[in-house]
Amino acid sequence: MGSEEKKKEYLDLKTEIKEISQGIDEVYQEKEELFEQINQFKDELSPYYDQISQHNEEIIKLKEELSKKKAEKEVIFVELNESNQKFKKIQDQKPEKSEGQNLDSLKKKINAMEYFIQTEALTFDKEKKMMRSINQLKKQHDSLLSSESYWKDYKDLRDKTRDLRRDFLKLKKEVREINSKIKDLVDKKKVIFDKLDEIKDSRKELLDRVSQIKEEYKDKISNKKDKVKVLKELAVELGEKEPEDKQSRRREKDIATQEKDIGELLQKKGKLTMDDLLSLRRN
Repeated sequence: MGSEEKKKEYLDLKTEIKEISQGIDEVYQEKEELFEQINQFKDELSPYYDQISQHNEEIIKLKEELSKKKAEKEVIFVELNESNQKFKKIQDQKPEKSEGQNLDSLKKKINAMEYFIQTEALTFDKEKKMMRSINQLKKQHDSLLSSESYWKDYKDLRDKTRDLRRDFLKLKKEVREINSKIKDLVDKKKVIFDKLDEIKDSRKELLDRVSQIKEEYKDKISNKKDKVKVLKELAVELGEKEPEDKQSRRREKDIATQEKDIGELLQKKGKLTMDDLLSLRRN
């Protein structure tokens, strides 16, 4: 190959290396811009994680309250069943109501008739007849006394059953409302998780592109290194000043430092998280 041809090859190679260097800078710049976007995801994810944490705390409190309400409801349910059974039983024993009679009027009649017998001279038959009437009134009095006691028990049991039913229905409603609140929070968490997945998918796409760029970056550095080697050989032959490749040395040093950091972190932690990789790639 003649001197002119070598000179032309030398100049063409310098031009080509310059273009490769520009390509390396462009790839490097794209990588930097991608990492800026990726770092923004961390700030974007943080509020969603805070919301999930807050919802989890609310759900824990609601579940504790729900457990207490269910226990109370179960106790009242048992009492209500017992009260219902007693109320049904007492309804079956319901006595007939006495029309126009009350304990005071019967007591007055009995006392008046006994006083009349004691103070008036009566024939044997009339006194006997009055005694039968007194005994009959006493039976009515005792029956009415028993009936009034029954109606008091009946009313007390009816009121107790009604109050228990009211308390049971109230607790049932509260349990339903708490369950509804828990469901709402779970649904909100699902929406947030869907949003997180969407953000993570976007971040993964960028990380995949970063990995692709990294390979392109290495290939360009390697390609440039090979061409610089040829350029140096031509420079010696042509008596030209040997070109320096500060860019390649600097980029190779960056890659070597990054790989060293990965090795040290792996040895220390045993496993790298996505944030670890992101930090190392960023550097």
